[in-house]
Amino acid sequence: MAPEARRKRTWDPYVTPQWEPPSVVIDEDDYLFDRLDEGDLNCLRRGVTLGMLHEYDVEYRHDEGLVARDEAYNCIYLGWNIRLSADDENGEVYMQYITDDMTSRPDRWSVVEDDDGGFEAHLLVPEEETFEYQDTDSDNYMEVDLD
Repeated sequence: MAPEARRKRTWDPYVTPQWEPPSVVIDEDDYLFDRLDEGDLNCLRRGVTLGMLHEYDVEYRHDEGLVARDEAYNCIYLGWNIRLSADDENGEVYMQYITDDMTSRPDRWSVVEDDDGGFEAHLLVPEEETFEYQDTDSDNYMEVDLD
């Protein structure tokens, strides 16, 4: 039996990720001098670092999650939260993994090509990893006293 046949998925198909609450608690006072707007703070609450925010022009959209742009300004939809390794301050290692993943595991991605040669890529997740949250209003971020 070929290795590819043995690795056939045994779980549910990949689906578009659903909204999930922020995964990181931040202290907004730590960013007073960085001139960040509420959208930028939402990105930080979802695992993006300041370096990645600027390097990949990441934005948060309530209905679509985190959206990064590569050097060709293609839109890459990353879901609602990401997890970077501690030494990946600008998200470069993560984005290289994402780029490699699009090629090596295309079933995990929904890619739409533009007429001008660009693309829009949406990360997909196993259906079993999705969860229906009761409150989908991410703008009501719970404030936590960090003192």
